[in-house]
Amino acid sequence: MTKKYDLIIIGAGPAGAMAAKTAGENGLSVALLERRTDMEKITRPCSEGLLCNKYKNGEYVTFNERDSRIVYPYNGLSVAYSGPFRKVYKFDQYSADGHTMEMKLYPDESGEGECSMPQHIAIDKEQLINGLVNEARSNSVDIFPGVNVTGAENTSDGVVVTGNGEPYNATYALAADGLNSCLSRRLGFNKERKFLGTLRVKGWRMRGLTVPDPDRHIHIVEGVDAPPLFCICPQARKDEYYLSIGAWNTPADFDTRLSQVMKNSIFSSWFKNAKIIKENCCVLNMYTPITDPFKDNVLLIGDAAAFGQISTHNAILCGWKAAHTITVSRINRTFGKEGVAEYLSWWQKNFYNNTFKLPPVELTDTMTRDEVNYYFSLFSDPLPAFSGYAEMQRIFGEAMAKMMPQLQAHRPEIVSKIQKLREVSPEETWSERNQSGFSSR
Repeated sequence: MTKKYDLIIIGAGPAGAMAAKTAGENGLSVALLERRTDMEKITRPCSEGLLCNKYKNGEYVTFNERDSRIVYPYNGLSVAYSGPFRKVYKFDQYSADGHTMEMKLYPDESGEGECSMPQHIAIDKEQLINGLVNEARSNSVDIFPGVNVTGAENTSDGVVVTGNGEPYNATYALAADGLNSCLSRRLGFNKERKFLGTLRVKGWRMRGLTVPDPDRHIHIVEGVDAPPLFCICPQARKDEYYLSIGAWNTPADFDTRLSQVMKNSIFSSWFKNAKIIKENCCVLNMYTPITDPFKDNVLLIGDAAAFGQISTHNAILCGWKAAHTITVSRINRTFGKEGVAEYLSWWQKNFYNNTFKLPPVELTDTMTRDEVNYYFSLFSDPLPAFSGYAEMQRIFGEAMAKMMPQLQAHRPEIVSKIQKLREVSPEETWSERNQSGFSSR
């Protein structure tokens, strides 16, 4: 006879592993299903970090270095993390000819001086997940690696999840199976979402880079002449960096692009002694986020319900909140949508409405290489650090207002692009990106 669980969790990333750990601690009977046999292994590009120092999504995430814990003070939560970490204090963007758009450091508590808190903390995501899975196991969670979930069906008293052809029965299921969620597609969620386009990303972990500041997150922006997203992010271990290149719906040769930057660009001296130690890639079909991520006793959490990757610390928060909501549902004997109403309200308030509405297309995504070089040359003063698209737009809007007379006099075509982005909705500016994507609904 098939065992009946209180909760089945699909996916052992940060959201799923945290949900399993929390539900197990709360006394629920839990099964954690993961497609990978090596559960903690990271197989897609990821900068592996925590965004700190800003109140966002109802939280202000910090890292307790003394006791090795990720801390969520507003929600009264902390998570053990015993792996390596690295503090990242700056975020800068470079144009192809080396002009820098520099972000200010956050001030200290007095509002003056250098920052005592980092903007970003690089961690080892594999060690984080391994720790969460081990804690789940120690709290009686049944863990099933190598299980490929292909569907979920509503029943009179819960849900049956099918994995490797076998049924797993529970009162609820949490789908934490990532941005290309199988269950989101199988349950028909994607039919209700707007397809935005296909993002292709390749990443390389490297040692031996000599960037201007070892604790700086860097973007190199070349405009529409090349794949626009070239990121260099410090990793948890000393002397390691993660490079990633992304492009929308284009057949870009990422290896050639990397070689050009390393050997034939103004940045080539950074890579003189660099060695690639790992590489990975992924293809992501991007949709608008899900307002109501619940159907047929399946609740989608984390990336599965979002516009894009929601960061490690936010994924952890989603898993924790979902597990507690289902625990309360069991105590109160309220099932179905009524039982997860608290999570749905929390998701809509703190994530859907606050963060994951369709963001505007960035101006530099519409510029040529020459236009980006000129535009970046106008940013003589550092910009304030920002958190979220709304704050970013405000800061850049204020900066562009000051430089507008010079742009109008010397580069009116850039002014035209700015005006176009202001006049049309994000939906319209994104529409070009789904012409050559390959949606899978």
